[in-house]
Amino acid sequence: MSELAQTFWQAYLVNFIFWTGMAQGAVVLAATLDITGARWGGGFRRIVRSFAGFLPVSVALFALMLLGRDHIFPWIADPIPEKAAYLNVPFLALRGLAGLAALAWLSFMFIKRTAPPRHSAADSSENPPEHRASEWSVALIIGFMLIYTYLAFDLIMSLQPHWHSTLLGAHYAVSCFYLGIAGLVLVGSTRPEVAAGERRNLTTLMFGISPLWISLLWSQYIVIWYGDMPEETQFVYLRFYQMPWTAVTLVAIALAFVVPFGVLMPRSAKLKGGLQFMVASCAILGLFLEKYMFIAPSFNPDELVIGWLYPLVTLAFAALFVTTSRFTARRIGATGQS
Repeated sequence: MSELAQTFWQAYLVNFIFWTGMAQGAVVLAATLDITGARWGGGFRRIVRSFAGFLPVSVALFALMLLGRDHIFPWIADPIPEKAAYLNVPFLALRGLAGLAALAWLSFMFIKRTAPPRHSAADSSENPPEHRASEWSVALIIGFMLIYTYLAFDLIMSLQPHWHSTLLGAHYAVSCFYLGIAGLVLVGSTRPEVAAGERRNLTTLMFGISPLWISLLWSQYIVIWYGDMPEETQFVYLRFYQMPWTAVTLVAIALAFVVPFGVLMPRSAKLKGGLQFMVASCAILGLFLEKYMFIAPSFNPDELVIGWLYPLVTLAFAALFVTTSRFTARRIGATGQS
């Protein structure tokens, strides 16, 4: 029974950080477009708002995850005195719930306070009014980087509490940003109301962020290598050099970097809806495997443990994400919001 419970909570954690990251990453993309004064992206606004419907649910899902804390966090049964001030259940619960709730609030305040883009790609006005970024966009992006950094420390790094990496937080945040972009490309490629030019722009952005994602993943290794820090090799060695995790890591890299970067290299590839859908699907699957690769070896370093629980939990999270997205989309339609 204990082994079954551990597998359940392992699958729960992987899916929690995956689906929450996709929803939050999509909203952060919209905030990024606002800050940079991008004149495109209006066609994705409704999809972003529907994704944001999952964010309040993620706060409740985090609270539910705390029920399985004894099956997830090894430092509860085996405390580390020098880290006890940070790694303790009350503080973990407080910063997790407060951080996710703050991001959900900032996301909805950003969505509420920022009007739809005044100009679309089809607008031919030669003298558009000057764009002024919303302060909510700035607050959201700063909060995202801060909160997702310590969430990476809490939900990934603390599973192997004797290993540490100051780079993991940045990689996790960029990974979720990439995941949000891929999710929008996937859904947008099936929506006829999204202009072809906007789909091309977002697909180009997905192509461009894939090298940043892989460079941060590679940096986990290179910093340890040139710094000659053997005490930090355990986490990386297990995932890159020990089977079966080597295979999982290589497949994740192939799907999330090699396919998007290779297939989308030609300009014409970024214009084809079928390729956009296929590449986004590969990237999303690769990023799911990345989350699995970060978490699962900390539970079972010598074997893959999947069974029937993993697909069941994944389907439950996917159904919840789709349900909240559709509910939010219907509310948007009912209120006439764009």
